[in-house]
Amino acid sequence: MKSYRERFIKNHRKEMQVSGNKKGYRNVLVYTGDYYTWEPENGSISSIRRVFLILEILTVILFALSTVFGSIVTYSSLAMSGALISFVAWAFEAFAIFSLCFRKLPLQEDDYSNVNRFFRITTIVRCVCLLFTVVTGILYMAEKGFETTGILSVIGYFLTAVIAFVLFLMYIKLAKTKKIIPGENTKAAAKDQ
Repeated sequence: MKSYRERFIKNHRKEMQVSGNKKGYRNVLVYTGDYYTWEPENGSISSIRRVFLILEILTVILFALSTVFGSIVTYSSLAMSGALISFVAWAFEAFAIFSLCFRKLPLQEDDYSNVNRFFRITTIVRCVCLLFTVVTGILYMAEKGFETTGILSVIGYFLTAVIAFVLFLMYIKLAKTKKIIPGENTKAAAKDQ
């Protein structure tokens, strides 16, 4: 596996340009690697981006409400450990979502691989951790007694896990429509053959 430095050197070319202050030259790195974009069959990429963003905002609201309810589930350290791990995974997922939704397309190779890697891993990790929180929360409530806020908290965590799984399925479907726009390196390699 290539290091980040090797990939960076492979995908960039150094050019000398006249400095804006007319006192010499400056080195500028120009990206020469491939670009990546998606071409979904049904709908435009902007509408799909909006759906991803809306689901992510809904996830934040549900998770926050489930945690803030002050229910008996929040007293279980085992249940909250799953919620904490899912929160950490959500931070990486948010990075991938915002990269997908707010970066100008087409994406450079490193940006695309980060979105692809983070999105696939974090949505599944978050879904599993939240389902663990739901199960341990139900078991904890069965032992200590059921209450309305505890049930609502568990339902909120379950819905958040479902949304994470839906985001995973939507991204898998979107990833199948990937389109590579060849950069200068790919065109030069094709010309040499």
